[in-house]
Amino acid sequence: MNTHPLFQPCSIAGLSLKNRFVMAPMTRRRSPNGIPTDQVAEHYAKRAKGEIGLIISEGALIEHPLANSYGDVPYLKEEAIDAWRKVVSRVHDFDTPMFAQIWHTGPVARPGVSKEAVIEDGEEVVRAATEEDKKQLLELYSSAASVARRSGFDGIELHCAHGYLLDSFLRAGDTGYVVEVLRELRTQVGVEFPICLRFSTWKVGEFEANYIDSVQKLESILDPLCDAGIDIFHPSVRRFWVSPFGEEDDLGLAGWTRKISGKPTITVGNIGLVTSELTEEGPQSLAELQRRFDVGYFDLAALARPLITEPAWVSKAASEDYGAIQDFYPDAPKEVY
Repeated sequence: MNTHPLFQPCSIAGLSLKNRFVMAPMTRRRSPNGIPTDQVAEHYAKRAKGEIGLIISEGALIEHPLANSYGDVPYLKEEAIDAWRKVVSRVHDFDTPMFAQIWHTGPVARPGVSKEAVIEDGEEVVRAATEEDKKQLLELYSSAASVARRSGFDGIELHCAHGYLLDSFLRAGDTGYVVEVLRELRTQVGVEFPICLRFSTWKVGEFEANYIDSVQKLESILDPLCDAGIDIFHPSVRRFWVSPFGEEDDLGLAGWTRKISGKPTITVGNIGLVTSELTEEGPQSLAELQRRFDVGYFDLAALARPLITEPAWVSKAASEDYGAIQDFYPDAPKEVY
């Protein structure tokens, strides 16, 4: 058995977790009309049964007409509350907490809305958010948080990453609007309900689109977000061992986020993706992940694609039964649920 603290119970933001592994949000498109089905409930229950410590739902949209660019993804709306309660209840059957990720795809949608307009072939395909837009969006984010709490979720994650709506504000230097949203969410859910915030270096389709080019830039983003009442940060990079601040930097985005904010931090990015690397000595090894935890670079570690093909990744890794882990493969998102 692996007895490293990553596999041991812990308490984060008032939550009791079986271990420090998190199921990262992954869009799966199995919610027609924005309502999660029983299949969705079983999807998450399988990962909870596999001993994941915390589950963050796939992005769940606010009820805005330009929010959706992906089809059958779930919404956080009144009509979905009963369905979400089934999902959360099935996850709770295995003593696993679950967060709802609150999402708006913003400039990725066509037509879309963003901090700044997007012009393609001479036409405006994404409009710049007006003051009226921002006021309406603020109300819809608040409503989504209310739905999440009434659905039984244990916390929420605000999606401010990967080029979507709130990320467009951060990238344009308008942290202030994201702070407004956070304060509205905090008012809605109360002081003891955990709020996590996900931000990223990269954007959908633009993996090198890093706007956080210095520690000072990161600090200018994190400080006001901390003041707004964030409990957990979830900085998203493509590879957890690669720092956006250069090869000489060991902390990486998660390490610097934790150091600057003093908040619990989730590291993510290709963790466990190649099973054969877990027992080696390279950057994708379990030993490297454990080293980074031991020196204080993060508090939780998020798994994404490995959990598609192997719902019991955590329990098998904990028992060091690596040969039983089903490896991820490119067509798995289409073939496995």
